Amino acid sequence: MFAPYHLGTNDRDSSDLIEPLEDIIRLLRVRNPHVVVLVGQLTLHDWKAPLRRFRVNRMVNRLNTPESPVVAVNHFEGWVEDPSRKETDTYDWIHPNPRGQARMALAWFAALRPHLKGTSATM
Repeated sequence: MFAPYHLGTNDRDSSDLIEPLEDIIRLLRVRNPHVVVLVGQLTLHDWKAPLRRFRVNRMVNRLNTPESPVVAVNHFEGWVEDPSRKETDTYDWIHPNPRGQARMALAWFAALRPHLKGTSATM
């Protein structure tokens, strides 16, 4: 079971960010002790971004185990927020446009790919 999440990391108040994410990971592990959890780092580059990223990375490092990996997914490096630029990844400075969505999908897949061994795709 894989759980790629951007849940909770979109909260503007980073003081309430970590505990709900830890709760979600605990609940997932009760259901499946071998769950792989991907936690997306926000694309925002505001003044709180470094603190948010630090706190998420610290949580990921603390909760990551060989039996149930927790992985931070970097969506922010190279991200272009300014919608007036040709190479923009957003339509409104925050939410991804199709180019940004594709970049995020590739980041999710790159983080998930090492954990796909021994699984089969079903549709």
